[in-house]
This record gives sequence, C-alpha cells and structure tokens, in this order.
Amino acid sequence: MRAGKLICLLSVLSLAIALGCADSDGQFVGSSQKAQVPTVANLTSGISNYASACAACHAIDGSGTERGNSLLGCESCKAGFDPLVSRIHATMPEGNPAACQDSESDTCARDTAAHILCALNPDLVEGCDEAISLAVVPPEADRVQGAESYAQCQFCHGAEGQGVTFNGTVFGPPLTDCQVCQGSFEGLESYIHDTMPPSAPTNCSGQCALDTAAHVLCAFNPDLVDAESCEITIPKAVIPATADLAAGEASYAALCSQCHFADGSFRLSGPDCLSCQGDFSVLSGRIHISMPPPLPALCSLGNGCAENVAAYVFCEFNPERAEGCP
Repeated sequence: MRAGKLICLLSVLSLAIALGCADSDGQFVGSSQKAQVPTVANLTSGISNYASACAACHAIDGSGTERGNSLLGCESCKAGFDPLVSRIHATMPEGNPAACQDSESDTCARDTAAHILCALNPDLVEGCDEAISLAVVPPEADRVQGAESYAQCQFCHGAEGQGVTFNGTVFGPPLTDCQVCQGSFEGLESYIHDTMPPSAPTNCSGQCALDTAAHVLCAFNPDLVDAESCEITIPKAVIPATADLAAGEASYAALCSQCHFADGSFRLSGPDCLSCQGDFSVLSGRIHISMPPPLPALCSLGNGCAENVAAYVFCEFNPERAEGCP
C-alpha cells in the first residue's frame, strides 16, 4: 500500500515538474523558469515592428517615455512569451491594436514580443539565438543624397553618428550599432519617416527617410548591412566655371579656417567630409544654409561666397572628387 502511494506521489510530482517546465509549444510557464521564444519567431521582423509601432511611446531602448511605460522588466514581460504576445495582439499599439496582430498572414505580435524579450529583457528569456539577418539597402536609395539629408541629424547624433552630449545632457544617442539599425532596412526607414527629426518628423519622410537610412547603415553600421547593397559609384563634383577659387580661398581663411583648420583637416577632407561626396550643389547648398554657424548669411549663394568656398574645398582639399578645377 505504501509502495503504491509512493509511486502515485512520484507520478504526480513528475507531472507537476513537466508542467512547470514547458507547455506543448516549448513555452516555459514555471515560476522559476524563463520565457522561451519559439524558433519560428522572426527577430528581424520584430525589430522593424517595434521601431514603427512601439518606439514612439516606449522609446527605442524600451526605457519608456511620457506616453508609454518602460518595457524593461515589465510585468507583461515577466508573464511569459505567450501572455506577452496576447497582450500585444489585443491592445497594442494603443488606439490601433489592429496594426499589430497575429493571423495566418501576419506574425506582428509574435515577432514584436520576441524582440521585446530578447533585446530589452534578455535576463527573462531563452531561445534568442536566431541570427539577425543583415539589412539590405534597396537600389532606389540614394546614399549621396542621404549624406546631405543627414545634415539635419548630425546636430543631435554627430557627424559620424557618435552621438552628442553637452554638459551632461544627451542631445542624441549614438547611431553606431543602434537598436533600430539592427534588422531590416525598412525598420530604420520607418523609424526615421515616423519620428525624425523629433521636432518636425515631416521634414524627413518618403525619399528622405529612405536615403538617410541608407547613409546611417552604410556609413556608421557597415557590419549590420549587406556590403554589396552599399556599393555605389559616387560621381565627381563639377566645379562651375563661374566659381572664383581665389575669392573662395580668402573667404575660407576668414570664415571657415578657425573651425576646420587651414588645411581642411577637420571634416572637410577625405571621407570625413560627408557633403563632399557627389554633386557640387550639395556642398555649396550646405554652406549657403548653415555656414558659418553663427551667421550663415555671411556666405550665401546670393553673394557668391558659398559657390567660391565650395569650389575651394573641393579643388584644394578633395581634388580626386572634383572635375573642372582651374
């Protein structure tokens, strides 16, 4: 009789342990176990979904904003994989949950839950070994134009994507190995289209977002993007016949050399000069709009200064990228 009770008790304990470890889908449900991301979850897709539908409220790193709570160690994240999927499916994004649901043709909730757990809560999950595929820059993206479009981003993120911090205040995080840069090209493009720049996101939508995403990936994150899709032939800048190099040299010495040095070694030569790659109007337009920083009107296209300085920068510091120099 005692032996029978012991066998029965062991059987019950074995069943309880089995139920506490995993369910039929491999989802860990025991209180001491970690959530298990199923192998069918697509982390690359999850990154894109999160960037376009969740980051505006919960922040790209999951730390939360005034509009949305932090997802780092959130209660829904601790509940397990399936409960998190169900919550996203039923309620997120707030106000439009139909935008991220699971169906026969869509796995948005599942993939987004995988990203939230694997990227933002790695201590709560297992099964995140699936490799994130490299982003592929579409052929219609213009990297040269993207470098120019990025000019409106560098005040916060830095000319080289290194981020900008001043007196302890973070104006913009680094874009090297950034969370939204990891995964599909479309994820980064959508994030730029929907949210950048923060004060006026409509300033860089459509083609601008496409081009800027290509620049951010190819220039700052070469290890996260397919190298072949970043290969482009950059045309040489054609120096206009109306440009006066002597006047450009004088204007450069008076207005530019204190910041960029006499030899242009501070971001005006070689690969450091993002605006020196391609069309002449990119650099002359940049000077016209923003240089010198305190008083850009001093060197505009209207007074010929921007054209002359651009010609000088190309012909003196970047002759291999120019044609038509006197």
